[in-house]
Amino acid sequence: MSGFTGSAGTALITTSEALLWTDGRYFLQASQQLSKDWTLMKMGEKGVPDLADWLSTTLKPGNVVGVDPHLISASAAKSLIKKFEPLGIKLKAVSKNPVDIVWGASRPPPPISLVKIHEISIAGETYQSKISKVQELLTKANVVAVVVSMLDEVRILAFLYYIFVIRRT
Repeated sequence: MSGFTGSAGTALITTSEALLWTDGRYFLQASQQLSKDWTLMKMGEKGVPDLADWLSTTLKPGNVVGVDPHLISASAAKSLIKKFEPLGIKLKAVSKNPVDIVWGASRPPPPISLVKIHEISIAGETYQSKISKVQELLTKANVVAVVVSMLDEVRILAFLYYIFVIRRT
């Protein structure tokens, strides 16, 4: 919908705006790929609210936020409900994702391109170094393992891309 092809981003489409939140890894890419109809929300930058804060300060009592229950974690939904409830804003699971409806048969197929390991000049450090850092954190926390599951696919992909310094070609 947005034209953004990065692996980490959250799109919000309201009746009057289209916004995309992404982190610093994708600021340049998103600014090049988003049309003028989209607003890039640079996560972590001063003055840029997160999605929940933006919704909380922009929406009015009685407004409803639709979410695809297959694309939001239970904990994220509960967090939004807790934030919205005192403001009179409702969170509602949609039976059909509006993006899927709009795309219909013209939706592009999922990418099947190969991934490649970035050179150290781009990555900044090796995957071995990053794994060592995770292992150090585990040791300090007195745990023996970290489980990477598919509870939130976007985060898992971002984690794997970060650790293994890979991107789709």
